[in-house]
Amino acid sequence: MNSPVVFEICLSFLKRYLSDFRGCPRTPAGWNRFAEALQLSAVSVEHLEAILKTFDEEFPTVRQINDVSMNLRPRYELKEDQRAVFEREYGKPEAFKLYPPDTLAMHWQAFRDMLYYTEGPGAGPVTYEQAMVGYWGEAVLRAIKMGHGETLDFVREQAREFGWHALMELKDSPVPFPYTSPIDRNRRTRGMAAIAAPAITRADIDRAQAARKSTAEVDRDLDSWDDPDR
Repeated sequence: MNSPVVFEICLSFLKRYLSDFRGCPRTPAGWNRFAEALQLSAVSVEHLEAILKTFDEEFPTVRQINDVSMNLRPRYELKEDQRAVFEREYGKPEAFKLYPPDTLAMHWQAFRDMLYYTEGPGAGPVTYEQAMVGYWGEAVLRAIKMGHGETLDFVREQAREFGWHALMELKDSPVPFPYTSPIDRNRRTRGMAAIAAPAITRADIDRAQAARKSTAEVDRDLDSWDDPDR
């Protein structure tokens, strides 16, 4: 059986820690016998060292080496990769979905409700201007300001197609609807701007420097400025 610790290390550590203990081996064969016992017991160099540090004054027997090794073994055994355990039990992890179905359903309901209470039957017998005053009206204006006009138009079309009564009974959109988080939209916009922005070249710097007036030229212009009120 292949051991994780080579024999030479076991013998070297054994002599380093226990060579002056009472009852230590008197022959090379004796040292080799105990080194072999250590090699069979230790799962790592750290484990080997911990075994030897346990003994004090009296040189241990092979049985004592084995007993101490088994007691310390759980601390030094390689733990199985927990992720591998989870994958065996639950399968491979799925990629995180940016907009899970329940999140999209929540957004769709919000757009549907804000239109229902401003443009639909939920507004009551009031004018559109009156309906736009208050919580739902502010919500519509905020959605437009945040760039959700396309989503609002999509829900308006659904109301015309299915009717408000049927639409209010639904928990989510019967078909995918256009929605982009403002955070994601801003992130993409910044990324595209960074890509589109031209790099500043040496020629640009030279042109900018050439267009600037020197200090002497500025002073000359000020001296020639004829303002009677200065």
